[in-house]
Amino acid sequence: MKKLTAVSLILMMFLSVLMLSSCGEVTAYSLVTDAQEKMNKLDSYEMDMDLTITVDMGTMSGTIPYKINTKASGLMGENPVSLSTATVINETMVTYTEGDWIYTVSGGVGTKSRVDNEMMERLSSTVAESLINNPFSEEMMQDVEIMENEDGTRSVSVPMSDDTFEGLFDSILDEIFSDEISEAFLAVGIEDIRMSFTDVVTDFTVNEDGYFVKYDMSGNLVMGITASEEAGGTSVSMEMPFDMSCTYKNPGTAVTVTPPTGYQDFPEESTPAF
Repeated sequence: MKKLTAVSLILMMFLSVLMLSSCGEVTAYSLVTDAQEKMNKLDSYEMDMDLTITVDMGTMSGTIPYKINTKASGLMGENPVSLSTATVINETMVTYTEGDWIYTVSGGVGTKSRVDNEMMERLSSTVAESLINNPFSEEMMQDVEIMENEDGTRSVSVPMSDDTFEGLFDSILDEIFSDEISEAFLAVGIEDIRMSFTDVVTDFTVNEDGYFVKYDMSGNLVMGITASEEAGGTSVSMEMPFDMSCTYKNPGTAVTVTPPTGYQDFPEESTPAF
C-alpha cells in the first residue's frame, strides 16, 4: 500500500509540474498568469481530476482510469491540511496530510507515515527550479487566441513543443532515486525511471472572477524503465497517451476538510512516506 501511495503522489506531482510550469490588454499569457496568481492566494480549494492513461506493452495493455477528488484548507496559514480520494480501476485510496504526517486508508486499513521534511524540501526546491527554467513563456503564447464562451468564461488552448520539457524531470527523478524512496522501486525490480512528454496540449478556462475553473491536458507520456541486475537489467521504453481534466469547484469559497475517522490512532509505518 505504501508503494501505491508513493507512486500515486509522484505521478500527481509530475502532472502538476507539467500543468503550470510557468497587465493592460488581456492576452492569453496574462489571462493564464493572472489566474494562477489568484489561485496561489486561495486559502482553500476543492478539485476533481479525471485522468486516463493508455498502456500498451504487448501482453500488458489497456486503459487505466483515475478519479481523484482533492480538498485543501489552511493553505495561507501555518497548518495546512489536505484530503485526496483516489479511485483507480476499482480500488479507492484516501490520503490525508496534516503537519508532519501522511495518513492513508486503503482496503479499509489505515496507516500513518511521518513525512521526511528534508526530502520534501529538496523535491520542492527541484520542482521550483524546473518551473523557473521551463516556464509557459509570453513568447510561447503570443499567437494563442482567447475564446469567449457563452457562460461568461474565457478559454485558451496552448500547444507545447516537445523540447519545452526536455530534461524537465531528470533532476526530479534523480532526487527521488537518490533517497529512500528508491528502495520501493528496487523492491519490485526497478532500478531507474526516465520520463518525457510529447504532443502536449493544455486548455485553460477562467471564470468571470479570474479563477481557473477547468483545465484539460492531453499528450503522450514516454517512460523508460531500467530493471535492476537481479531482475535481468533490461531496459524498456513505452509511450502512454493520456487525457486529464481538472475542475475546480466554486474557487474562492471556503472548503472544509474532514480527516478520516480515527486517523490519529492509525498504526505507524516504519519508514517515512517521503
